[in-house]
Amino acid sequence: MKIDPTTVVVFGIVFLYIAIRRLAGDYVETLPGWPLVAWWILANVLDVHSTLRFTRYTGHEGEANEIARGAMNRYGTLRGLLIIKLSIGTVVTIAIISLADNAFTLSCSIIFTLVAAWNYLFTFAMWRKTNEDP
Repeated sequence: MKIDPTTVVVFGIVFLYIAIRRLAGDYVETLPGWPLVAWWILANVLDVHSTLRFTRYTGHEGEANEIARGAMNRYGTLRGLLIIKLSIGTVVTIAIISLADNAFTLSCSIIFTLVAAWNYLFTFAMWRKTNEDP
């Protein structure tokens, strides 16, 4: 049975959201919201950059998100990623700002930071194997 990585990300966000709400809900809501939104935007920028590096070694087939993979196949790597991030990312950013829910923002930011970190670690490992500049 193959598990879709997008499903893992969604469940990760839900799990973290519930955990943050249960463990630190009152504290998290006292945090100012804009630094969390800035982290969310930075995590998305890092996700695009790390995916560009990642796909140099794996091609578009290495992208786990089928929607992003389709956009990259159709429009090219950078243009496809920007289309996806500017459309879906903008919708999520508007939801984050309008909900003003710090736990949700924090959950999304943590997951996307981990995705970017995974891409960078994979790229570094592939660079060490091939001894080629990423």
